[in-house]
Amino acid sequence: MEAFLSRCLDTLIVSPERMAWLDVMIVNDGSTDSTSEIGHEYADKYPGIFRVIDKQNGHYGSCINAALQVALGKYIRILDADDYFDNEAFCHYLDALNGVDVDVVVSDYNQVDSQGNVVSSIVYNHIKPNEVMPILQVNVGVLMMHGLAYRTEFLRGIHYKQTEGILYTDSEWSYIPMLDAETICYFHLNVYQYLVDREGQSMSKAMQQKMMSHRVKVLRSMLAAYLGDHPNSNNVNARYTLRNYFVNIYMLVIVKGADNLENQRMIRDLDEDLKSLSPDMYQYIGEYSIHIFGTKYKVIDRWRNHKLMNVRLLHQLVRLDNVYLSYRFRIQKLLKRK
Repeated sequence: MEAFLSRCLDTLIVSPERMAWLDVMIVNDGSTDSTSEIGHEYADKYPGIFRVIDKQNGHYGSCINAALQVALGKYIRILDADDYFDNEAFCHYLDALNGVDVDVVVSDYNQVDSQGNVVSSIVYNHIKPNEVMPILQVNVGVLMMHGLAYRTEFLRGIHYKQTEGILYTDSEWSYIPMLDAETICYFHLNVYQYLVDREGQSMSKAMQQKMMSHRVKVLRSMLAAYLGDHPNSNNVNARYTLRNYFVNIYMLVIVKGADNLENQRMIRDLDEDLKSLSPDMYQYIGEYSIHIFGTKYKVIDRWRNHKLMNVRLLHQLVRLDNVYLSYRFRIQKLLKRK
């Protein structure tokens, strides 16, 4: 990450007044490159603002846990070293944070390529902006780490701790605290710039297939939280979001990784445990369907009953359906013009 870290940290440099509000913790997770050296350069240049935590490698969750123990800021959010903030949006974001007292803060983010071009923007404008609201009164939907911050004392109060030693625990960060949160606020600011085309990223399809055991551990952790004693567990958002996470991983293994027998076995075992632990969620996930030429096809339900069509054929049908829908949309636009 040494190649990206300076760019990342530079985007946090703001006016002296705003700098006084910041507590930037650079967590060096046992890196053998110059990450620690770069971090200490910023700590020396901006004392009391940038701090370095040098620790043994423990993967993503251990970094969050280490930072949360010593964080001084009112709010805490994650910024991966290969990503960065839009500096202007970050300034407005800091100003906005100064005016609220809330458990969860949501903001928009961009997916960007290595040249800095925006590939797509993820905007949460279905949430009313600039207003603190009870979280149970908001259709939150599925939120991602890149758009989230939490009140530090809220996380400490619920004894939040992320799973260590594995990848993909940012899903825990995006889901588990929401089960206890009382208030939420959304700012229409594209603060986070998420790099999506770096070679070897953990979110690549190939890496996810390779590290599927980590994915499954995270799903089990999220399911345990959902079934635990949390005030928001029965909320429709909690139920829908957990289903979304399960469906995404099921589809990755069932359809896109059908040849990987070990991953198939892991998902079968997970699914059997899900059926036992939460029959309602098991049934809800089984209702998921894709549309092929107007016909619903329950992929997961058919997979469970060993009636799934040939996956290559399924891929081709979905592609053809997408082409069909695209041309139908274009034709409809042309007819409306006439």
